[in-house]
Amino acid sequence: MSMRSSSLVAMLALAGCNAALGLHGVAVDTDGDGIDDEHDNCPTVPNPDQFDSNPDDEGGDACAICPTPIGRDLDGDGYDDGCDRCIGPGPTGVDRDGNGIDDGCDPCNGGTSIVDTDSNGDGIKDGCEVCVGPLSGVDTDGDGLDDSCDRCNNGPPHDEDADGVEDGCDVCPAVADSGQADADGD
Repeated sequence: MSMRSSSLVAMLALAGCNAALGLHGVAVDTDGDGIDDEHDNCPTVPNPDQFDSNPDDEGGDACAICPTPIGRDLDGDGYDDGCDRCIGPGPTGVDRDGNGIDDGCDPCNGGTSIVDTDSNGDGIKDGCEVCVGPLSGVDTDGDGLDDSCDRCNNGPPHDEDADGVEDGCDVCPAVADSGQADADGD
């Protein structure tokens, strides 16, 4: 048997063994989040938690268009903090400061920021800062938040349905709908 034919036989035998054992090659993880692309609900954006608040649509929340971006990503997961349900390394099941946010997802845990930066130089670390950036000096809705940092200038920063969209800007404030779908435009 020639060298070429013995190599071919070896490759066919290996392919047969892989098929028999269910091994289909090397897993690819394009976004580097530890979930191979075949099983990743958002293969181009890191989302190790695979969170998907609306399983009826295509992909996980990390791939969804963020309706309330704030232009900041404190935990560096590629997901804008305005729509990131976990700003930090991930849930731990503990809430030491009692603010209702899991310690692993709390950007300001008991007054300690997850980052050591102070982008606007006001002495408050960015993780504990309500607004990172220059202030406009205007508060259109009177909720105490400067318009340049207010995700919704139509009322107080309250989110009854916890979908990441403040009630004043939520098309359905009592039902979680982070996509804000409104097919009939009413």
